[in-house]
Parts: sequence; structure tokens; C-alpha cells
Amino acid sequence: MISKQLPDLIVLLIILKLKRALGEGGCDALIQASYSALNYWNDDSLASIRDKCCCTTFILAGGKPYHVILGVVWTDKFIVQRHTDLILYKLARVFTTLGECHKILDHYYEDIYDRRDSIKSLVSASNGTTKFEYGDALENDPATVTFLAKTTTGKPCPLVIKFVDRSGVETLSPPCGVSRCADLYIGPWRMVVMEYIDGRTAQQVPRDQWPTSAYNDVKAALNELHKANHVFGDLCLPNVMFNAGEVCYPKGLSSAVSWPKGVTDFAPIEKEHDEAMLEAYFSVKSID
Repeated sequence: MISKQLPDLIVLLIILKLKRALGEGGCDALIQASYSALNYWNDDSLASIRDKCCCTTFILAGGKPYHVILGVVWTDKFIVQRHTDLILYKLARVFTTLGECHKILDHYYEDIYDRRDSIKSLVSASNGTTKFEYGDALENDPATVTFLAKTTTGKPCPLVIKFVDRSGVETLSPPCGVSRCADLYIGPWRMVVMEYIDGRTAQQVPRDQWPTSAYNDVKAALNELHKANHVFGDLCLPNVMFNAGEVCYPKGLSSAVSWPKGVTDFAPIEKEHDEAMLEAYFSVKSID
């Protein structure tokens, strides 16, 4: 074991599980090392540091002449990932790289802090600093990036927190702001904090219970966007807004959506696609 001595505890940086031969004792050294890492980080004495980081650790395991390097992180589940093949032809380079990783990890644990504090508040010129706490994820998926939250300073207010690498902030702000969209409170590069609207989606409500103004309201919202040369991209789900023709659809479009003609992976998002999906999902004809 290679460890890091902190003021009140010891953190393992690299776990070694090496045998004289691969499979010695009828056990897989890789599996043994993985469970050793899990048992170590699951100890109650490490709860304080476990809550502040992803418990990053390296594993060197195997039996002569086979070795493998693995990486460990603990997010919403315990993950062990191989970084090398089982057979290492260039041991010197691999161990040199592992040595550099050891230095980085050693430095990382010297000044560890709760990084969640930086994503539990928003700052605005008018209201100052507003803190909030997270509730449930809005999607039942481990990869979800959208969460329900509420403010903890002042009067409790529900919020939607979404983490994105790009967003249509300008479509929700004057002069191009769309009046029928949820209010955008703040939109930094990594985190978007928006108003939470208590309601149901068009997919959740039977068509015969839709408001009679559904089509006209959606059409009016699209008109506002298109006048500002923006496109919605997907009327079935809440999404960001992009400049027409400048952004493309991602790879792996959902097969559950009836996409308009011309929509394919990596194809440009066009206004005509919005119009076609509006007719397909919200017009009176589509109800028949």
C-alpha cells in the first residue's frame, strides 16, 4: 500500500495486490484488490473525507508476469476501471506514469474540501447570494443532469438546476426573451438555475385534456424564437435554444421520436424541423 498521512487519518493512494503467479490461491488478484478498495473507503472513520470527494485511488494488481493498473472512484456507485491491459510490454513507461499519478494524487489530498459548496448557491447583482439545497433528480437516470432544488435563504422557492456545456441564455433574456418560457435566474457556463414550473408535460396529459390554446401558445413561442433567428430543436422535451443552421443534432437521436424529414445524426437544426414537429405533435390534425 502507498498512502498519504493527513492530520487525523491515512488515505490510501495506491493499493497493491501482487501474487507470485496469476490465479495463485484460486483468487483473482484484480477482484481482491477491488474489494479491498471498497472495504477501505466504506470504513466509518473515512466518512468525513468520503463526503467531500470521489475517493480516487489507484490499484496495481496481478501475478508475475502479468500486471494491470486500475482506477477507483466512488460517485453514485463504486466504480473500478482498468487503465491498462493485463499484459504490460512497456513496464518502465507504465510505472513512470503511475509514479506521476501518485504525485498528483498525493498533492490532491493535501487540500481537499467539499466541492459541492460551489454549486449550492447563486450570485446576482440584485439579490446577492442565494443558497439552495438539492432535492430529487428530475429524470430517473444515473446520467441525469437536471435536479429539483429549493432556496434556503429567504422565502423557500423551488428551482430547477441543470448542468450543461452550452445553453441558449440569450433566448431567455431581453431583447430576445420568450415570454412563455420559464424564467432564467442565472446561466453560467457549467450550471443553469431556472424557475421551477409545477405542472405536467404534454406527454403526461391525455390529448383530450390539453388546453384549447395549446397549439396557438406553442406556435406563438416558436414565432418569437424564429424572429430572433433561434430554433428550439426538440418540441418533445425541454431543451436549449440554438441559432438556426449553426448547430447540429447530436449522434444517437432517440428512435422514440418521429423526427421530421432531413433530421439525422449531425444534421443542422433548422426552423423547418420545429414547424414540422409542431404540426406532428400539437396540431388538431395530429389528434385524429
